Amino acid sequence: MVAEENRAADDHAEEGAPGPALATYAEGIFSLLTFDAATSDDEGEGSIHEGAGRRIEEETEGVAAVPVQDPPPIQPTPSPPKEEDTDTDSDSDSEEAICKRRVCYCNRKIIFLGACLLGVALGAALAISYLINPSLYKSAASSTESHGRPNGGAEEPASAQPTATLSDESFAKPNATVEEVSPLPTTLTATSSNETYITFYVMADTPYTDHERNVVMPTDLANLDNDAAFLVHLGDLQDAKVDECREGAYIVASDILKQSALPVFPLPGDNDINDCESLEHGHLMWKKYFARMDEDELWDHQFQVLRWGQVDESFAFLHNGILFLGLNIIGGSPRDLKEWWIRHATHLRLVKELMTTHREEFDAVVLFAHASPGEYHEDFFGGRDGLAQFVKRLGKPFLHLHGDDHYWYEQENAFDVRNYMMISLDPGEDAPPIKVTVDTSAANPIKILRGGNREVQCCQDGWWQVEKDLDDDRYEG
Repeated sequence: MVAEENRAADDHAEEGAPGPALATYAEGIFSLLTFDAATSDDEGEGSIHEGAGRRIEEETEGVAAVPVQDPPPIQPTPSPPKEEDTDTDSDSDSEEAICKRRVCYCNRKIIFLGACLLGVALGAALAISYLINPSLYKSAASSTESHGRPNGGAEEPASAQPTATLSDESFAKPNATVEEVSPLPTTLTATSSNETYITFYVMADTPYTDHERNVVMPTDLANLDNDAAFLVHLGDLQDAKVDECREGAYIVASDILKQSALPVFPLPGDNDINDCESLEHGHLMWKKYFARMDEDELWDHQFQVLRWGQVDESFAFLHNGILFLGLNIIGGSPRDLKEWWIRHATHLRLVKELMTTHREEFDAVVLFAHASPGEYHEDFFGGRDGLAQFVKRLGKPFLHLHGDDHYWYEQENAFDVRNYMMISLDPGEDAPPIKVTVDTSAANPIKILRGGNREVQCCQDGWWQVEKDLDDDRYEG
């Protein structure tokens, strides 16, 4: 019987097909050659190698015991019991697990390599964008204008009034020495028309479009009453993103303002200088077309005006017992933080000194400025030494008119100061200039009218509703 099995094996070998033992031996060698080195870290893989080696040794011993020629006759012995092939499934399972681990390892390599390539690509893109336009990375808020409300945006509802309460802390300021805050005269020559009141107009944020230049603004100026003393424009006389601060935009806006029958005091907004590609160009254009505009030969007024600023853009005068302050406090984000803080420090010091020096000569203050106070203005308005707390200690009605937000709202008790009224004006496209009358002899001295019979909640019948004999007790300290 054994001889027959040996002859069958010889016949099988002569036909070119390897025997079962040889096949197992080849399979073991293949497993050793194709094992991934990384799989040696996993527990149990060493035992797989060792198991494969033992199988190879056992099978090779079996191969060596098989003779090639017919063996000599041997005594027949009982055939040992045939062992069940229990390694087939385990070998198959081991090979399947090895393949899965090999695939997972390859996938991890691919993912890691892809992540590295992606990181390199992103870094290169950021570096290139910084080289092309570094100004995008110079200010945290550059992405946002005017603290989140871009110019020309949709009008917000009147109920969504911002809260003008600023903390004592502001973001880090550049070092500005006292010497860098230019010394300025702090006295005014008061003028009077033998009256206790004055009427004036205020407008803001126009013209942005050709329709405003050709129709809206000229019509509004033609409709101003002659009983008013002057007109203030709070800034943004162009859309810098569209007009790109081209000289023609300044020329047209200047020509339109000169159509007014009233002397005009223009103030810069962020679109007029700060948002220009070149600050030097913006200052040059402002000085050429808007600086000291009220002194144009078209008009004649009696105000003794104090001016300051890089291009004489800020002003102050005292008339009929009312202190008027026009300040270069703009919206948007700073282009030059040091210049921004020095300008604010100069303005704040001068304003406080003017109000202190002439305290007995005025009964109300009107502040004109472009910006809606936000985080970039905390150094001016906020803190114990800021304007708001100074106004509280002053104890006199203080009206603050600004543009920038492009919608109307009224904020009595601004900055938590009861004698501080702050109003944001409609843009020129939406409403004509407001008409303001201040009568220091009246219990409620400030009245405001909006064109088109629009409502004014605070001041249509007069503001400040506080008995004058309680002023000092209520607000001092």
